[in-house]
Amino acid sequence: MTITDLVEDDIYTMAHYWNGRKREFIEAPTEAFAQIVRPSVYFEEDPDPLLEGQVSATFSEWVLFDCRLDERGTLLERYISEQAAVVPRERLGRLAQVAATHVFSEFAIASKNPAAGTLEVVDIYDGMSREVLDVRSARRDDWNHGTISMRIARVNGVWLPVGKTVMYDRCRFDPAWIPIEDEMGTSGGRLLMLAHAVFGVDGRYHGSLSLRALE
Repeated sequence: MTITDLVEDDIYTMAHYWNGRKREFIEAPTEAFAQIVRPSVYFEEDPDPLLEGQVSATFSEWVLFDCRLDERGTLLERYISEQAAVVPRERLGRLAQVAATHVFSEFAIASKNPAAGTLEVVDIYDGMSREVLDVRSARRDDWNHGTISMRIARVNGVWLPVGKTVMYDRCRFDPAWIPIEDEMGTSGGRLLMLAHAVFGVDGRYHGSLSLRALE
């Protein structure tokens, strides 16, 4: 398995664990997400299934990676500390790297290498440049000069996507704009701000959203 496959399986296993225990914690974050994001699908009688699925995926990503339910930390951090006796050491090691390095941000595409499946991206908030292993995004012909909002983490020396919220803005980005003022300052805040803008019933970009499944 590739490092991408391994980490994807690690995160799926962690998410599956918490999904079976969601009654213990789900009420408060569900209410907070609904109040902040105000997803349009929550107000529609017959919502678009693809949009409904993406809203659900974004909520799950925020709960797992960003939402600190109590002093024990995020669900990702709790899984690493509380399941150390039963989860394979290699898996815990990769997840610990994810927990220590993950960031959700908006990245300007500086260059692409479709053959290698990599992107050179620049965080628009701090100007940090990273090479990201992301085969699906690197090989999309129509994702070239804009920005990608996504969550990435560095595992075994490789930056790669670790979330299910991936948004491309085709507007050409001018590097001279970096750094952009970061109103939220945290990955969780950025994700919620984007979710409201894109999915919110009164969101700025809701009317222009074009949603498709990444192959």
